[in-house]
Amino acid sequence: MPTRRIMSLGVLLAVAVPWALALSVLGLWLIFSSGGGALGGVFSDRRVVVGVGISSLACGQLVFMLCVCDRVFPRASRRLVMLGEGSAGLVFGLALLGVGVLMLV
Repeated sequence: MPTRRIMSLGVLLAVAVPWALALSVLGLWLIFSSGGGALGGVFSDRRVVVGVGISSLACGQLVFMLCVCDRVFPRASRRLVMLGEGSAGLVFGLALLGVGVLMLV
């Protein structure tokens, strides 16, 4: 593997792993705690907070799969990759849509 590719992979991992971790931890915090209640407004509704948490968690998993797993394991089964990334993207989109609907109602 060329040195240039290893360095660019290292930089990508150094940025993408903390990004995905931060999104996932934020999502878990919002889902399992009463977090967000202190913010007031639309975040006083528990359903909105859980929806944002699920969306954040799914987005963190999607970022990790797209930025890290696809680069580290380029020969992974395309069917398995599409299933994982597609399901995380679908959960992210549906949770975001649900939060939008809850905020309008």
